[in-house]
Amino acid sequence: EKDIRLEKLQFYPPYLLFYSIGICSLEAKNFNLLFSLLTKPQRRENERRRTILQSLQVGDVFVHESHKLVPTPKEGNNKTPVNDYLFSFFGDQLKDLIPDSRRFEKTFDTFEYLAGLVYIDQNHVDLSHNRIRGPVGRFWWKYEDEFDLNEKTTPIDEFFQKGLSQGYEWGLIKSGFFNGSIDRFNECKVAYDNYLKNIG
Repeated sequence: EKDIRLEKLQFYPPYLLFYSIGICSLEAKNFNLLFSLLTKPQRRENERRRTILQSLQVGDVFVHESHKLVPTPKEGNNKTPVNDYLFSFFGDQLKDLIPDSRRFEKTFDTFEYLAGLVYIDQNHVDLSHNRIRGPVGRFWWKYEDEFDLNEKTTPIDEFFQKGLSQGYEWGLIKSGFFNGSIDRFNECKVAYDNYLKNIG
């Protein structure tokens, strides 16, 4: 009998590759590479095309607690065990590129948040309804109590505020994210932040 857990875990190596490319391109401010990573790869599933963000969701790669079959933190927060492990794993693997642990943490969290934000943009053309859903990362539980995502400035907010201060010269917008529209970016961010607050 086929074990669905093992079948889904075939996406674990691409999942690791996705994170490594994403973190490195964000750290290098290579927004064109980041745009290609988050928007262009697709695969067919049951005659439907799925984007990389749809295919590489924690809940799809790790079904029926299959995260227990691969290394995950023995201690720490249990809300996002896979994300916690990836944070620890890549913090060690990429320490030559990002030796400052605080800087790495900011880059990691910002990448996870940005991936969620782009998922909202890709999957919710109409942001006016109440069915907005998206992926969450370790930033969610880390900031939900202390910052409530909107009430105080987080390192993630600082990244976006700095970018928005550049207007349409911001590399994130120039590369094509959110159809090159700051208005669309702001709309997606409000929708995503509201979703994150509500699931808390």
